Amino acid sequence: MIESVKAMASAGLRVVVVTPEPGPLTGDIEDAGGVPEFLNFPVLRRTDLSIRGILSLGVRATRAFPRLVLCIRRHRASVVYVNTVTLPWWLAAGRLAGARTICHVHEAEGHDRAITRMGLYGPLALSHANIMISRAALRSATDTVSMIARKSVLVRNGVRDRPTPVSPPPRGDVIALGVVARLSPRKGTMDALDAVRLLRERGHPVELHLYGSAFEGYETYEKDLRAEASQPILADSVHFHGYVRPIWGALDQLDIVIAPSRVEPYGNSVVEAQYSGRPVVASTAEGHCESIDDGKTGLLFPVGDAEVLADQIERLIKDPGLASSLVENARDAALSRNGVARYAEAIVRVVTPIPSVKAANRDVAK
Repeated sequence: MIESVKAMASAGLRVVVVTPEPGPLTGDIEDAGGVPEFLNFPVLRRTDLSIRGILSLGVRATRAFPRLVLCIRRHRASVVYVNTVTLPWWLAAGRLAGARTICHVHEAEGHDRAITRMGLYGPLALSHANIMISRAALRSATDTVSMIARKSVLVRNGVRDRPTPVSPPPRGDVIALGVVARLSPRKGTMDALDAVRLLRERGHPVELHLYGSAFEGYETYEKDLRAEASQPILADSVHFHGYVRPIWGALDQLDIVIAPSRVEPYGNSVVEAQYSGRPVVASTAEGHCESIDDGKTGLLFPVGDAEVLADQIERLIKDPGLASSLVENARDAALSRNGVARYAEAIVRVVTPIPSVKAANRDVAK
């Protein structure tokens, strides 16, 4: 999102970034050339996907909707750029206010029930253009709502390179493994703990560092993780660091990065690890298969299979030459695939393809 703001601001556009409340990215928005504004509006969460949750969300969205329209009109915005499918009311408000609407789709929910997918992707019919972060995201969306294919474009995330030179892995007496992701079942954190347990049972001196926190509503999952980490074979070998940014210093303390997601539209943490010269072992969840060429730029394992995950980590422990080869190939590939200059050019091209909203509507209609 910050790279999108930078791209638009650098192109001479005035960028107002509306969020429900201040947060850790507020300062970054200003540094990127954006103008932060705070307006109370709901965000669709998985915890809302119940009859009671949907009714409550509907009431909150209905109450917020007039504020969204007024906000767009007050700024005389010509484009409403919505940074996730979980804010469909902004697409509707943009349409009503006469603005060009764009949704940046970061989700790939191909395994959800059809009714859930339709709830997420159906509102994309309201947008004039959709930006998809991966082929997995594009496939999930267009398989659900085929009519949006003609107005959807693939733009892989722009990930800025690390600001300091790559440092060699510590590779001390204890091998440091790390997961950079929020604590949730979708990110497969428990699978990482299971793999560490298996490796320790095999006699490997490994420890696991978890960089991320739990979303509201997932406190029980974090509690379960901590309970598992307290088991005798894992005691003192699993470290919870919470949300950390910038992440580069943390990556420098790791030997191997694990990305065990059960669902993953793309995965910036994989790219950041590749930039940092760390070998990556990732699940075969959707987007990981686009950021990793198995055996060349990283290693893959079947989603949810902690034993194969442990096997792949063991390969890297026993074969430093393989790890070095993966690291060398991965950094070059990541820089080529995820460069911010390429990303900025693509974002600006979508946001400002033609000078007027009426012309935009005519072009989309064609």
